[in-house]
Amino acid sequence: MVWACAPEIPERDAPVERVEAIFDPSTATIPLPNDAALQEGRLPALEGAGDATAAGQFGAFLTQLSGWLPSTPIEIPFSGALNEETLTAENIRFYRFDETLEPLEVASIEALDSDGEGPVVVRVTPVEPVERGEHYAVVVTRSVEGANGETVSEPPAIFFAASEEPLVDGNGKPTLDVLDDPENPGQAAQLEGLRQLLAPLFDAAEAEGITRDQVVMAFRWTVSPDASALFDPVTAQVPLPNTAALDPDGTFPDSAGCFVDENSANGVLDRYLAGLSGWPAATPITLPLSAPIDPSAIGPDDVQLYRWLDDGSLSRVDDVTVTYIEEQTDRCTGEVGEGYALVLSPAEPMGDRERYFAFATRAIGGEGLGLLPDVPMFMGMQPYPVVDENGSSLVGSFSDAQAQGMAGIQASIAPMMAYLEDELGLTYEDMAAVWGWGTWSDTFVVFDPSSGSIAFPSAFLVDSETGQINLPVPEGADPLTEGIITLLNQRRGFSTTASGWIPVDGEVDPSTMDEDSVVMASVAGFSPRVLPPEEYSVSYEPEWGHMVVEPRVPFHEGLQHAGIVTTSMLGVNGRPVQPTAVFALLRSTYPLVNGDGESQVYLLDDSTAAALEEARTAYSRLFTLAVLLPGGGYERDEIATAWAFTPEDPALLLQQTRARAMAALDARAEVVAERFCDGEPTCNNDPYFEALSADTFEHPTSAGTQVDVSNLEAIYSGGEYDSVLVTSPLGDVADPQDASTRVGVTVMLPRAAQDGGDCVAPFDVVISQHGLGGNRWGGALMTANEVAAFPSCKATVAIDLPLHGGRATAATSLHPEEAIPTSGAGFLTSNLIASKVNFMQASIDLFVLARLIVGDGGGSGLTPLFASTPYSGEELFSGTIGFVGQSLGGIVGVPFVTLEPAVDTAVISASGGRLTWILEGDEAGPSTIGGPILDALASQGAVPGTFGFIRTMALVQWTADVIDPFAFAPFTTERPRQNLAYDAGSDSFGPVTGDLCADSAECPEGWSCEAVSSDVDRCVELLPANQMMLQMASGDRTVVNRATEALALALGVSLDDTTFENAPHSFLSTLNPASEGYAAGQCAREQMGAWLASGMGGVAELPASLSASACLAQ
Repeated sequence: MVWACAPEIPERDAPVERVEAIFDPSTATIPLPNDAALQEGRLPALEGAGDATAAGQFGAFLTQLSGWLPSTPIEIPFSGALNEETLTAENIRFYRFDETLEPLEVASIEALDSDGEGPVVVRVTPVEPVERGEHYAVVVTRSVEGANGETVSEPPAIFFAASEEPLVDGNGKPTLDVLDDPENPGQAAQLEGLRQLLAPLFDAAEAEGITRDQVVMAFRWTVSPDASALFDPVTAQVPLPNTAALDPDGTFPDSAGCFVDENSANGVLDRYLAGLSGWPAATPITLPLSAPIDPSAIGPDDVQLYRWLDDGSLSRVDDVTVTYIEEQTDRCTGEVGEGYALVLSPAEPMGDRERYFAFATRAIGGEGLGLLPDVPMFMGMQPYPVVDENGSSLVGSFSDAQAQGMAGIQASIAPMMAYLEDELGLTYEDMAAVWGWGTWSDTFVVFDPSSGSIAFPSAFLVDSETGQINLPVPEGADPLTEGIITLLNQRRGFSTTASGWIPVDGEVDPSTMDEDSVVMASVAGFSPRVLPPEEYSVSYEPEWGHMVVEPRVPFHEGLQHAGIVTTSMLGVNGRPVQPTAVFALLRSTYPLVNGDGESQVYLLDDSTAAALEEARTAYSRLFTLAVLLPGGGYERDEIATAWAFTPEDPALLLQQTRARAMAALDARAEVVAERFCDGEPTCNNDPYFEALSADTFEHPTSAGTQVDVSNLEAIYSGGEYDSVLVTSPLGDVADPQDASTRVGVTVMLPRAAQDGGDCVAPFDVVISQHGLGGNRWGGALMTANEVAAFPSCKATVAIDLPLHGGRATAATSLHPEEAIPTSGAGFLTSNLIASKVNFMQASIDLFVLARLIVGDGGGSGLTPLFASTPYSGEELFSGTIGFVGQSLGGIVGVPFVTLEPAVDTAVISASGGRLTWILEGDEAGPSTIGGPILDALASQGAVPGTFGFIRTMALVQWTADVIDPFAFAPFTTERPRQNLAYDAGSDSFGPVTGDLCADSAECPEGWSCEAVSSDVDRCVELLPANQMMLQMASGDRTVVNRATEALALALGVSLDDTTFENAPHSFLSTLNPASEGYAAGQCAREQMGAWLASGMGGVAELPASLSASACLAQ
């Protein structure tokens, strides 16, 4: 009952549990960084400082600092979990503190995971890194809540530090009883020291509207003002260039670019630079400093630069200027600000693909501790491991990622540290900075129009105003090169047969050179045709500094050709080849100038940018075509370089020269051959006419050789005629009334009565031409008997080519009675321009000869040679002509038969194309005719095996295009041309035309109805497609096989049945049965006879029984 009547006692609330901010010096658990932790102005020594470990070395290093490291994270410990929504910049404020508070932005405030053990740590990360020598502070307000929603409370140290009154009196006695603790007598003095340290901060906070009772944590610190060699990856203040500053893949750091993320021409450039491996050689060698120093304290050996040599040794770069600077310009904004650094300037600039290292000693900083290293640098230089085998940090102050970065520095500079200690006696304790780097290690495909170092041929080398080639003459060029370039600069297109090249800086991995890495195409409209590998080859030797592109068949004249090098090609560093910066800008889809012509690229001035913008616009079509290539094409960033060129028509010059020559002949009273004796009072008993009765004939210029003439009836060897003279390297000709050249001619007639039947005039004619050093006797006799045999019944005509036979310099008559030992001397020499004129003159002489044979409507111009003979008054020759040429005779013969309308069947023996190949020879060495010429060129600097030689030969080949069989071959068999006429009155060329027509059916055979003006169609004469046989002696050292094979490929003919094993070069003209090669020569002559007999009357055929192997087997 009493219990029931007792009064009700109300329950009291349990005490509120609050999370407390921690400031406990006894356990070293305080906010950091914090000047309250400094001892005599320096950081306190950590446990184990000085031990032979990385942690011990770091601890010892810290005691040398007079402030906190910029990299020290801002962390605040709390006693329990927090409401993270209250971790805001309003509740935890970050300031720059210099008597007043300057609020600074924070990037994040986050509670770190404590795994349930120890305090909860809140980390504050500023937007901008803290600066050395500056003062900072953090103030935490009571608005921060614990996880239970209650506000956090301040620790006792902060509660007492917030006091506005001193905590000790003048005698050092506590002013508060609560602080008078006999067991902790120094407590009050310590708290007074903290109060005095924080008093300016509390005062400044009150000025910001934060009252003292609102503060649960306040701390301040000073970032170390010590002069140090900066190595701070966070702020990108590191010695440069520096391997440690590269991106993880070893490429130029993205952070170094101002516009990497920008969609602009600048962005294109910076993304290109960021993709390069290593540092630009032009990068200033810079050691950033945290504070000013006295430059007079820098000794001559305190800062040194070294270069790694190819053998792995180090060589000091002696001539280096060290400059101290106190201002630096921001490369992105152009702003100039305070910034201290040492700049190393070697007298000889750094080169690409080189490795360097530099160091600076602490002595730079003068007395005392000198210039200190930054923490990452110190940890990289000290010798103890920073991470374990699993990559975990061995230093508690560093995260695994930080320690791994330091370990990377340690590994990269280890060889340098060993060198410093072993060779110079310097240890890590002496050093302020050691860093190394490599300059660009990529292989660059060079595109530099300003220096002329671009892919060749290139439309960049065409004068936009005149349309003519504009090759620069190299400084110090020899007379031959200068003359060739002068000549080529009058052309309007490039070669169809000469090699081109692509300059490279660095070495290419040859195994990556294939049809995907060097692509060529011809372009008709917007339909590119990729050239198959069979049509061009790419070769490379590191010492050339170029890749050489060589056509295997002539490029199609008049079509634009384009080439690209793709990034599937690798350099020897295993990375894709790179474009040069200029070409990277040409790839840009963004303009390089604005509408006012102002540069939009920070590295280019207005005029340069405008010039490149014009090129960029021109190149845009190439990039468009590249995407259209079969197989998916290539995007811009897959192309390391591109070039385009249009080959000229190589046959046009000779065809125009022929047309001028024919016009000159038209101006003559008559076009006939004359007898030697026509200048005499009488031609009775002409010694140059010989009627043949025997079956053999003694070779006039080959002593001891009896020639089979069983199918021949008569020879006239005293003929001559006035050809038209080529008077300049351009192919100009002169009217023979003013200037001409006399040519000797020999004619051989078939025997009328033969065992198989009778040969009846008029006879078809075979022009048969000798080789280099030969004469017309040799040319005629190698052919005449075979083609004269019934039923072929052909006459043979031969002339002495320029400087041969009776036209040799040493000859005293056009009709010498014996061989001239120096026949051919001077025809083909190291004066290749003059040699080209000789080749052209030879073709002109043959054109005039063909005109003589055909006649001008009143009969053949050769018929007068047989006046006062039994054949007088008889028309001996038809207008049908075939051709045989051996060696040189074949070389000049292919252009002749290509442009001569009277010829459609030919046999070319032991001859070839690509005249430079004929000179160069092959892998076995130069040809017998090329050796002396190459020796002469070498004396002028064009040494075989060098790129200079390749370049000279390419220019020579381009020069020779106008007379080279290889260049003419596409028109010889497959792409017949219009015959060309010259109008002297208008000084113009046009097709040879006939009657008006409506279609080609109204025109004669071999003519086509075509428009000759806007409203007139006429029959136009077409040059015939020739039926060509090509013979080769395997292993030929005079005209090497690769030159013959090149010609065969270009002509589209096979050598399978016409290659003679182990035959001498001149097998076709070997007429002595006792001589080596006679059997091969006899078979070759039978092939020749069969081919001409069938072809000159229809379709040329070679019987299977006359294949080289079958014939020789018989």
